[in-house]
Amino acid sequence: ELLDLQQMDYIGGTGHREPMGAGVLSVGIEPHYTNIEPHCEMSFWTYYPRYILFGCVEIPASGGETVIADNRRVSEDVWKTETGQRIFAKGVRYIRNFADADNPDCIPSTKSWQEAFEISDWGELECFCADKDWQLLRREDGSAQVSYGEVGFEYDPGTGANLLFTSMARLGRAFDDWPPYNSLPNDERPYHVTYADGSEFSSEDLDTLARIFARYSIAIPWQPGDIAVLDNIAWPHARPPYRLQRGEQRRIGVLVSEPVQRQRVILPPGH
Repeated sequence: ELLDLQQMDYIGGTGHREPMGAGVLSVGIEPHYTNIEPHCEMSFWTYYPRYILFGCVEIPASGGETVIADNRRVSEDVWKTETGQRIFAKGVRYIRNFADADNPDCIPSTKSWQEAFEISDWGELECFCADKDWQLLRREDGSAQVSYGEVGFEYDPGTGANLLFTSMARLGRAFDDWPPYNSLPNDERPYHVTYADGSEFSSEDLDTLARIFARYSIAIPWQPGDIAVLDNIAWPHARPPYRLQRGEQRRIGVLVSEPVQRQRVILPPGH
C-alpha cells in the first residue's frame, strides 16, 4: 500500500509457491543446490509484472543471494552477437509439462495443469489454450504439455528500448540435478525452452548469454527484513546454488504487481 502498486495474481507461473499473507508468495521450490538462471518474472507469459518485490524473512549464514543484472547493458551486448541475432530472428518456444492432479502416477512435474491455470475441467483448458493459439497435448496418463512461440525481445516503456526477454531459467537443464525430473528428456521435464523452430540453444549460445549476464550482474546480500523492489523488465534476477547448514532456511517472499501486456515488438534496436 505504501508503494501504491496494483497487485496481480500469479496465474500460469511455473513453480509451486506457498502463500505468506497479504498477497505475498514464497519463492519457488527449486532445491538449494540447483542454479536458477537469469530471467524476468513471467517472461514466458502473455503479460508480465512491471514490478517484482522481494522480502527476506530468513537467510543462511553464507550464500543464498539474489543476483540481478542491468538488462539494458545486457541487451546491448547480446544484440551484437550471433546468438542475439538468432533470438531476434527466430524467437523462442516455451515447452511446459504439467502433471494431472487426479492421477498421482502420471508424469511428474512441479505443478499440475489444474493448479497452474486454476482450471479443473480439460475442456476449459482446451479453450484457454486455443484462445492464445497455444499447442496442447494430452497424454494418456492425464498429464498435459503446452507449447507456444514467443518473441525474444520486448519493448520497455521505461527506457524506450527493446530488451532481451527470454527466460533461460526455463531450460530443461535446470533439472539436471533435481530428481525425479533429471531422469526425463528435456521436452518432458516441467519446462524447457528452444528456438521457435524447435532447434536447441547451442552450448556456444548459452555460454555467450552467461558471459554477458555475468558482466553486468550484482548480488543482493540479504539480511532478514530487507526488501527489494525491481523493475522486472529492466533487472532480470537469478539465484546461484548455495549450501544450507543444519537448521538453516532461505525464506524469501515475492509479490508481483502492475500487469503489463506483451507488446511483441518486431523492430530491431534503434528503430
